[in-house]
Amino acid sequence: MNTRRLCSLLLALPFSLPAFAGDECADPGVPLVSDVGFLPSMEDQEDIAGVQVTDVQGVPLDVSGGGDPVEPPPAPSGTVTFDAGWGETLEGRLQPGEPVRIVYSPDRAGLRYYEGGAPGWGVEGYALFTLSDGTRQTARFNPIGFESVDGSYQPFALPTDVLVPAETEAVEFYFLNYAYGDRRTERYDSDYGANYPFDVTEAGGGGGGGAYIDEDGQIQIVEPEERPPPPPPTATVTFDGDWGEQATGQLTGGQSVRIDYDVERAGLTPPDADWGVDGYAQFKFADGTFETARFDALDEPAVAIPREAVAVDFWFLSWAAGEPGGEQYDSDFGANYTFVIQPAAPGITFGPGDGRPAPVVRGQLIAGDTYDVTYDPERASHQGAGDDEAPSWHVDGYALIHHADGSTSTSTWPAVGFEGGAEGLRAIAAPKRLALPDDAAAVELWFVNWTDDGAVDYDTNGGWNYRWDVSSDGS
Repeated sequence: MNTRRLCSLLLALPFSLPAFAGDECADPGVPLVSDVGFLPSMEDQEDIAGVQVTDVQGVPLDVSGGGDPVEPPPAPSGTVTFDAGWGETLEGRLQPGEPVRIVYSPDRAGLRYYEGGAPGWGVEGYALFTLSDGTRQTARFNPIGFESVDGSYQPFALPTDVLVPAETEAVEFYFLNYAYGDRRTERYDSDYGANYPFDVTEAGGGGGGGAYIDEDGQIQIVEPEERPPPPPPTATVTFDGDWGEQATGQLTGGQSVRIDYDVERAGLTPPDADWGVDGYAQFKFADGTFETARFDALDEPAVAIPREAVAVDFWFLSWAAGEPGGEQYDSDFGANYTFVIQPAAPGITFGPGDGRPAPVVRGQLIAGDTYDVTYDPERASHQGAGDDEAPSWHVDGYALIHHADGSTSTSTWPAVGFEGGAEGLRAIAAPKRLALPDDAAAVELWFVNWTDDGAVDYDTNGGWNYRWDVSSDGS
């Protein structure tokens, strides 16, 4: 039996197991992520077959496959590899109703922490599925394991099969590297918020379009299906020739926004060359995920806004065929052009802007309901790059609930997260799901921006906090 491999698999399970003889598989004492939509790979099944294991109460568990034969899970239709060099490749294809295998290199995880030799860090993987009816589903999985080598735990890639739901048209992957020290630190691997998107194709072709590598190693092109037009725009964002940006109307979730882009901003008009301007819209959601759409900026396109989006960043890339190095970005020097979206889902958004503009409340605050609280990192006055391992600045959010009986309760959370990649760390909003209790009468919110060297700043509405009354019945 491969004891070290078995130990690694057991450490990745979402429940604790007692130590084996010789403490070969001692529980590191660190809570590990439970898996959603997870199928063990065939290699893993072979490793644990026939081994007597007990649960936490010492009751034997039968993992030998005894009794009636168990139907093995279907083989994955494709494998997506996230390598140590920040590359992503798909072998095979992604098909609805079939699993896809994810192979994630632990070398992409920069946050690590050990306590007494045991790992206090890990990686959560997320698959964000877009279904044909426009809804989305998320699966969480554990892409790495740990094995004991000479008395210390070393990470390794744990191939994980994630089931692609039926009616799926596209999927995006992203990852969260976390570590426990004095406090939980988080860092995202999401291509700087764009996520890692892949189209999903039916077995006979069709689907969302894209390319895949077949069994013979040949690249096959799948043409996209005809998509319905976006709904009529409720707003227009104008990017004029004098480098001004303005939104007219209300950007609303579930609707669309028209883009009016002045060609004078492109700076590329060669007379005898193929040239154009690609536009990008990166939609942000309250759960910390992102969705990016690309469009032809010169066609005055109407870009569909996801129903649950809370903000959007625009940027543009002008290009000319046959002119190496002729690409030019229009992105406000890398900051992008950010606009707040009125989403269909209720919530409170603290957006960017000079003087810390007032937060936007979506819907009525009602006792017993849950709301998304989103804080844009640009509101923080104390920022610093830190190092490759961890940032040097932070933002904590606070919620003070006033109850009907006159008592109060307080909760806190990290309002800003950080993602990592080939170009270093970047701050992103870390939305909070705020549940108002049934007896809530009012709620106050405020934020504290602090640095490792002791600098502190408060976002408290001039010391009064941001306060709202809460309705008991929606009236």
